[in-house]
Amino acid sequence: EQGLLQGIEYFRQAIEVDRQYAPAYSGLADCYNMLVVYGISPPREAFPKAKEAATKALSIDGELAEARTSLAFIEHRWDWAREEAEQNFQLAIRHKPTYAPAHQWYSSYLVAMGRFDEAVAEAKRAEELEPLAFISNSHVGWILYLGGRNDEAIAHCKRLLDVDPNFFPARRYLG
Repeated sequence: EQGLLQGIEYFRQAIEVDRQYAPAYSGLADCYNMLVVYGISPPREAFPKAKEAATKALSIDGELAEARTSLAFIEHRWDWAREEAEQNFQLAIRHKPTYAPAHQWYSSYLVAMGRFDEAVAEAKRAEELEPLAFISNSHVGWILYLGGRNDEAIAHCKRLLDVDPNFFPARRYLG
């Protein structure tokens, strides 16, 4: 919680310095999105703030993959605008194919749509792009599990726990 709130403060400071700095608005959107994901803020409080920040970022730079990803996340999780979410995830990936969170969050969207093989492929793409990011790596285990590939999911999470036995997301997904 403290890190996200500090991030919000830093992004606000960056915006005060330059109101046209689109990445700061995008970062702000991500912080608000994660406040919901980690159960720190209710969706009705944080998602509208996230959407406002992502929309502002895109009004400054319509090709900013990070902002497009943030907006797609909100469209998927809050607005339930499935077609718009998928379009924005795909645009983000087209604009910046190396942006791992776009692939990771798109994989969650694909699971919700019942498209498990595509979801696993996107999760693994995020892992390939950031092989040292435990969040992306543990997410693969979760997606494998949701796709019914339990043995692969267990093996994947156990490999992560061999490296860091205290890494909570991998332990949670293994559970």
